[in-house]
Amino acid sequence: MLLALPCLASPPLPADYTQLGMAPKLWVAAERVTIEANNETIYRSPSAARLQINKGFSESLVKHQHWATYNPTVLDNQARNLSLLREKSALEIDNLQDDNIEELLKIEKGLNLLISKISELELALLTEDLNKKTKDRIRKAIGELQQQQERLRNKVDTEQYLLKNKLKKKEIELKLAQAIRSHESKEHQSKLIAQHAGELTFFLAPDKIEKLKKGESIWLPDNQLFAKLRDTESIHADLIINNSSLFAYDKEKLSLLIHLGSVGRLLTANYSHEKLATARSQGKRTWCFAVDQNELTYAKNAIGTQSVANIFVELDEPAHIILKNEIATLHPETLKKDGWRGVIKKIWPDAQVVMIGPQAIALKANN
Repeated sequence: MLLALPCLASPPLPADYTQLGMAPKLWVAAERVTIEANNETIYRSPSAARLQINKGFSESLVKHQHWATYNPTVLDNQARNLSLLREKSALEIDNLQDDNIEELLKIEKGLNLLISKISELELALLTEDLNKKTKDRIRKAIGELQQQQERLRNKVDTEQYLLKNKLKKKEIELKLAQAIRSHESKEHQSKLIAQHAGELTFFLAPDKIEKLKKGESIWLPDNQLFAKLRDTESIHADLIINNSSLFAYDKEKLSLLIHLGSVGRLLTANYSHEKLATARSQGKRTWCFAVDQNELTYAKNAIGTQSVANIFVELDEPAHIILKNEIATLHPETLKKDGWRGVIKKIWPDAQVVMIGPQAIALKANN
């Protein structure tokens, strides 16, 4: 519903429009707005769980503050188990390296023994007086020993041996990484982190709130609404656009003067951004106006309420303002034929119309 400005008896029009009062803005409409916190977070228990708030808790939260935890005992036990797994994994990798070294030493010892035996046999062939049959047996033994020697060398040198140990290490590391990811996911789900600064309000029985503040945990059933965090350092007024005439103005230049009837205060707010259409706005566009930082104390108490706001458009420069009802009856034929611009030209030929609003006209010198 439009808010009409009062029509008071006015003095005769001045001969010179420059004697009219000046203003930097022009009134364009009056609409209902809803006062809202810029950010609001609702907390519901994701499942049946115990809730505990952190030490040093206060209802005023800063952004990214960890202020409470679901099932803290379970989370602590998981953290301890993860710590043990880290230590165990590190020990297994160290032992794996030790086993590698020990096995390599065994292989090296075996190679040295084979080399020694082969050397003895080769020396016997050269120095001892042996018959052909015995020499053939020795040569055969030397060949078999050399084959064993080659197999041991291959065992040390092949990529398969190295890959086997690398895979064992990778398996240990992968198991640890999976445990870390699992814990981090549970930790993320369990820790309540403030996504923005604000004031926290609990929706719990007084005795439960008292227990929480004493550091005790309380039981929450599945999907229970238990708290709301409101960003009271940034408050805006939501204007659902029901008045299509507002689209004629540059929304970036619009501002509000909001009447808080309950406390008899006025709030000022400037255009901030546009919200996407929602079910609440019935598919209509919603413009958000940021409340002046110096007036947040009064705006906090009005969050969630509706108020009437006068909407103004900022002029490129301050202009002289004349109410339409002061000139509406002076030249009726001109008004019908040439509109308000014709009437102004008739009254003040040296004046230029800057903007025509619903109830007033802004004027400046005709360049």
